[in-house]
Amino acid sequence: MGYVRELFEGFLNIFTAEGRRILHERRQKKRLKAMLLDKRFPKGYRSTSQLTSGIGADREATERLLLALGARRSETSDEWTFRPPKTP
Repeated sequence: MGYVRELFEGFLNIFTAEGRRILHERRQKKRLKAMLLDKRFPKGYRSTSQLTSGIGADREATERLLLALGARRSETSDEWTFRPPKTP
């Protein structure tokens, strides 16, 4: 019974503003991940402006989503990557 209720509530959330926001952010995260893992960029870095325009969001939202994905900002420029920092 609990599973059916949870499934029904999840379905209803899709039709609420919160549910639509969650789905939209999920799509944005998927797009950001694809952009950072794109093989055409062998260094693995993308600029904040590219990522922001790629998902159609403002800078603050883009950076929040990138951090949620586990991406990190470059130490030397305004770029993001999934690569770990270089160790000396």
